Amino acid sequence: MVRAPDCLIVGGGIIGCTLALRLRQRGLSVTVLERERIGAEASSAAAGILSPQLEVDAPGPLLDLALRARTGYPSFVAELEAASGQSIGFASSGLIALCSSDAAAATLATRAEWQRSLGLRVDTWTSSDLSREEPACAPHRAWYFPDEMQVEPERLMQALGRACVQAGVVFEIAEVRRVVCEREVAIGVELDRQLRTAGAIVVATGSWSSQLAAGGVVVEPVHGQLVELRSGSRPLRHVVVSGGGYIVPRSDGRVVIGATEERTGFAKAVTAQGVESLLARALAICPALAEAKFERAWSGLRPFSPSGRPAIGPTAINRLFVAAGHHRNGILLAPATADLLVPSILGDPPEPLLQAFLPSFALRQDQKAQDER
Repeated sequence: MVRAPDCLIVGGGIIGCTLALRLRQRGLSVTVLERERIGAEASSAAAGILSPQLEVDAPGPLLDLALRARTGYPSFVAELEAASGQSIGFASSGLIALCSSDAAAATLATRAEWQRSLGLRVDTWTSSDLSREEPACAPHRAWYFPDEMQVEPERLMQALGRACVQAGVVFEIAEVRRVVCEREVAIGVELDRQLRTAGAIVVATGSWSSQLAAGGVVVEPVHGQLVELRSGSRPLRHVVVSGGGYIVPRSDGRVVIGATEERTGFAKAVTAQGVESLLARALAICPALAEAKFERAWSGLRPFSPSGRPAIGPTAINRLFVAAGHHRNGILLAPATADLLVPSILGDPPEPLLQAFLPSFALRQDQKAQDER
């Protein structure tokens, strides 16, 4: 008879795998249940921008978590590269936000002001500054965020998977039907005609998390399409963002262009309209990409939380935990999410920041958002 693990994690994306690694490093036996391959959904579909300063709209707990994650990311990368023996495309490339209108400039100026008041670095660039630093870009006013970073998510997931296996994490391909509870205690999960028990259950299934953590979290899928081109030379040195779109340059001449935001339920598809809009946006930012070779296009589902924050922590069901709703920032927030959640699973005192991300808080905010619609 196989001994029940200390923790069953449902979901083999970056959130679930990073949590599994950290729990295993603390001595727990951990099994990850994933219905496809590791990182098959949003984790591998992402562009890999690590950008707390552009993604978070105001000071508060989410910014605190995101900045903590960014500070710790170089050591996380070094850990995974050492364990896997492979590069994961990490770069402290900085990020440029272009201003195509007075309204955009006003919004970025406000963002720069409050971020500078917190000691964060933001530089204001003229069109001449931009032309000097990124001559392939169309002339614009711009704001430069020098501390933003990027990583290649597919390589990251490969390295993370190897690090987990080396640490002793067990991976199984399995379709989880539901979490099984007795007297308000989670005792395991139901597979096809099979009950798998564990000391603790964590739901980390991205856009599908609401289906398993009933009453514990609200997560909605947001469809996004991306395109990859290849240029003979590296056309850009920085991540460039404009009008909700972005271009992420890789060191080998590839560029990732993203991303659409569509409410299509759980349907995923690459559409002609989506690709057309992405290419038009990219050429407006960097006209030189007109000569680049089309490599591929793909899509994924971002796990959106109406509360505006991920849900992290214990639910109302004893021994059932959730880590979901990270939207566009799962790659960035994964290590910090694991650091927040591990103490609760171990039964140690949680750190104060966790309070702002508890599923109970997210549910209250979700209901408030629905009431205001």
